[in-house]
Amino acid sequence: MAVRERGTGSRGRRVARFIGRFAGCVVLGIIMAPMLGTAILSLENWRVGRAITPEGIGNSLVLGAWIGSPIGMIVAPITDVVLLRRVSFRRAMLVTSVGTVLGGVIGMRVWPMTDFGKDVGGVFLVCGAVAGFVASALLLWLRARRVPRTDPRVARRA
Repeated sequence: MAVRERGTGSRGRRVARFIGRFAGCVVLGIIMAPMLGTAILSLENWRVGRAITPEGIGNSLVLGAWIGSPIGMIVAPITDVVLLRRVSFRRAMLVTSVGTVLGGVIGMRVWPMTDFGKDVGGVFLVCGAVAGFVASALLLWLRARRVPRTDPRVARRA
């Protein structure tokens, strides 16, 4: 049984895999952004002692869908194509989600929101969340670059 060299699969399969991962990132950017924004706002409400109510969570989801979904729909696939090609999809999702929440919480600490959408604190939340996402993606990219590209299971041509 001959061992195939890495990257010699058919071009059609590679293109299909690329399109599938790109489309998955678009969908996950649309879905995950409101959930992560809700987590950020819920953490901020918990920190200041406000009650976390179903109405507040609903407002957070609507606000996240209105602001975060378009940003996630654009930033997630571009980041995946540019930085995260060599990182597993699951790991990229987990680490960038944590980075997004941490960045949003730090943004909320810089300028806390007094009420939903009535203060400029929301700008810091969004900028912090995007910065946290990009910073975590850069860390994953740097870590993936340090791993040697050669796979011992793949035979080399002499």
